[in-house]
Formats: sequence, C-alpha cells, structure tokens
Amino acid sequence: MIHAHKLILATASSVFHAQFNGAFAEAQQNNLEKPVVIEDIEPDIFRVILRYIYTEEACHRASNVMDVFFAADKYLLTGLTEICEQFVEQSITTDNVLELFRNNYRHIRNRHLPDIDKICLKTIRDNPIKCFQHRDFLKLPEEALIKITASERMNCSMDQLLDAVEKWRNANKSGTQFQVNLSDMQCRELRITGDPFNRCIAVSDVEFNVSKSLYLYGLGIFVGIKEKPYEDFVANRSLTITVIVESHELSVTKQVVSRNDVYVQPIFFEKLEIKQNCKIHITIGGAHERATFFGLKAFHPEDRLGEVNLTASEPVPINRPMGRGYIYSEHKERINFVDYLLYDVTDS
Repeated sequence: MIHAHKLILATASSVFHAQFNGAFAEAQQNNLEKPVVIEDIEPDIFRVILRYIYTEEACHRASNVMDVFFAADKYLLTGLTEICEQFVEQSITTDNVLELFRNNYRHIRNRHLPDIDKICLKTIRDNPIKCFQHRDFLKLPEEALIKITASERMNCSMDQLLDAVEKWRNANKSGTQFQVNLSDMQCRELRITGDPFNRCIAVSDVEFNVSKSLYLYGLGIFVGIKEKPYEDFVANRSLTITVIVESHELSVTKQVVSRNDVYVQPIFFEKLEIKQNCKIHITIGGAHERATFFGLKAFHPEDRLGEVNLTASEPVPINRPMGRGYIYSEHKERINFVDYLLYDVTDS
C-alpha cells in the first residue's frame, strides 16, 4: 500500500482532482478504510509519479521511461511527460530504440500516447541494418513492424528490409503479409564524376580523404556493361566489395549480373561515423576476379548538395570550397567503379 495526501494529488493533477472531488466512488468513501486501487501502473512507477508531484524531481531512466511516460500522461502531468519525451530524444540510440519502440506499443494498446514512435522511427530509418540485426528486433509487436514497413524512406535496400521482415515472421510464427512502401533512402547521394571507360578489368582501388566529419551509409557500384559483352566478361560473378574506414572494416559480396546497359548496385551497411581527417579506402574485386565492366577514369567527387566541400586530385589536388568540409580522391591512373557515396553530414 502507498500513502499520499489527497489535497496534494488533487492540486497537482486534474485527474486526481476529479477522482477525489467529483462523482467518482473514491470521492464518497473513506480511502483509509477502502484504498484506491490502481491496476494499470506498477507500484515502483507510481512512486516515481508521487515523487514528481511532491518534489518536481523526475526519477526515470531508459528502462522505465515509457512506463513513467504512460503514467504521467494518464494523470495529465504535462511537465513530466515533456521531461520523458525530451529524455527519449536525447538518449535514444540504435541499442535501445527497439526496446523503447516496443514499450510504446505495449501502452498504446490501452491508451494513446504522444508520438514517441515518431522519434523511434527516425532512429530506425536512419540506421536500419544495425536495428534489423539487434536481438530486440524479433521481439517487436506486429503493430510496430507495420510502422517500419510502411516507411517510404529508409537507409537500406528493399531486399534487406524484406529479409528482416521474413526473419521476424519466422521467429514469431506469423503469417501476416506486410505492406512495404520503401521507395527511397533518407541519406544523401554524393556522385563521383569522371570519363566513361567501358572496357575495364573489374579491379578497383580507391581512397577518399575526409577533412570534415560525416556519416557513411553505403555506396553505389558499377556492375553493368554499356555495350555487348566482351570475351572476358563473366556473368553472375561474385565480386567482393571491401570498405575500410580507419579501424572499421566491412566486406560485402554481391552477385554481378551480365547486362547490356550500365547498372549501379547500391550497397548499404551499418551507419559509420567518419571522423575528421580519416580515410575511406574502397577495394573492389581482386587479381583472381577479372571481368570487363563499365567504369570511370580521371574521376573526382561532385558536390551537388552544397553540404560537403570537395577537392579532387588529377593528380595535383585542386581545392573547390563549396560548403562544410573537404574530400579528395587520388586515382593515380586507377579505374573507379564507385558511382556514388551514401552519406550525411554530422552536427559537429
């Protein structure tokens, strides 16, 4: 049993005021003899509510913030709901977003909460591949997964989203068919320009120097051929795309399909923060993987978004200040198969 003062509760909350002073049964009875029963809030959470009412101190943390939010909303404690919402916005990460998202939907079944799910979806859409691999993804309720699949913009490919949905269905033994609306990515596209070169051996070794922090989400790789296949063109060949960013290393393998036009394969991976003055090293293929494809020579990045300043070396760097930072590439007569980088700018 938890004890509190009617007058203090009624003063702090219009819900308590109506409960203790209106036509409700609690207003007509002796609450010492017949206590008020609260069935939808755990005792520890209700103590957090009482502490806020008495002291205006919010004792919440990531593990209970949604329960506190629900209780504060029930009793119309606007100040506490704002504190909880601000806490979620400031503390949400890809490691805890799915737990918060799941808890929000657990309460929505009983009572509509403010759109905390919008905050969660923003984080999930920004770095979905890491979220798909998190253990909490398979624990999401169906309502939450419907929100994710309904997203039109997300930093992953359609195949990656469909694979994640299928894993969820298998884990939850669900026959639900989800409507998938994915049509675009949230991040930005930084094009690489250069002289077209149709008969290239599929070995590429490119390095970009970053002098302004940014986030890297993936890249687009040329895997097609502009004209008829040459004798050394190999269909359905697996090329290994390796992206090394200082201490980060990623290795992604894709099947290359013979085409009579130039095709760019988008490669998405977990969001990486590229620190200032770091290098992005991209290697495609190897000496044992020789095939003819379309590529670029005498290439350099093109800043079409006005957010990242670039320099290109051919072979001497030429500064092109256009925004926030500098990136330059050194081709040294190498052939480039990178059509674009998928990135976004950081706050720093």
